[in-house]
Amino acid sequence: MVNKADLPLAIAAGQIEEPRTDVLVPEVEGYTTTSTEVKLNRTIQDEVWQLMLTQGYGQEETHLTGRFALKNNQARVLSLTLTMYQFSGGAHGTTLEHGLTFDSDTGHLYTLPELFKPKSNYKKLINNNIKAQLQKRNLTEDLFKPFDTIPDDVQFYVADKTLVIFFNQYDILPYVFGITYFPISLYALQEAIPDDGPLSRLL
Repeated sequence: MVNKADLPLAIAAGQIEEPRTDVLVPEVEGYTTTSTEVKLNRTIQDEVWQLMLTQGYGQEETHLTGRFALKNNQARVLSLTLTMYQFSGGAHGTTLEHGLTFDSDTGHLYTLPELFKPKSNYKKLINNNIKAQLQKRNLTEDLFKPFDTIPDDVQFYVADKTLVIFFNQYDILPYVFGITYFPISLYALQEAIPDDGPLSRLL
């Protein structure tokens, strides 16, 4: 008999549709407990509304378009991104993206440090990987300042066997570079991943 806890969560798309606002919202609709489903949906909805407010929701002449992308929905790890594009006139609008990674069993929203062993060198591993990618992609000269380290609240998501660190427009590079993504194989971080952690279930 199939254990429902081992199945991917059922995800549907809700919508916030108002004048100048068109936002799709991911909604969990099954294959976990009712309490976890409520917790997941509340956290996602809170994050969507926070993005909307940050991008100028309710301000005259501000148009918002929100979308989401499902990145991982297996091994009891749900990871997704929310994007919010705002346009208020001028040459171009701006896009803000946030990543959310959950324990599908409990609804817990992970921070990046929680994915790794306490006192591990995960930051050094990630920083070195990002520095190497910046060099390889010839981006070092375009940085606002030399890249040193990721903050604890850096945006991220997981996709299969990859951790993706990303920076929004203007975080580290000018607008023209858009949102900058740095995919890192989980195998490159394996020494810092705990055996009982969510990332180990993806290896």
